[in-house]
Amino acid sequence: MGKIRIPILSSEQQSVLEDGYGHGKKASFRRRYQMILLKAQGRTSEDVGNILGVCAVSVNTWLDRWEAEGIAGLKNRPGQGKNPIFEVADALILTEAVRG
Repeated sequence: MGKIRIPILSSEQQSVLEDGYGHGKKASFRRRYQMILLKAQGRTSEDVGNILGVCAVSVNTWLDRWEAEGIAGLKNRPGQGKNPIFEVADALILTEAVRG
């Protein structure tokens, strides 16, 4: 087993992560904040992955982004994430069609 990477959090970073974990709108962001908080407790990536239901590689990838970019690194980059199925205009047409 390799060395456990433990991010050192300032009190401000700790506060931002705890707030985001507790009150974030999207589950994916809350999970990322929790990853960093758990790693800061000295847990292994495998342990954090088991707790959150992701692989250790994913934990390490988000930790790398945290170390490189801070809180901004935990956000989706442009072009990532699921593309919308409908455009706004399509949704309006569908709504009118359902109302009939």
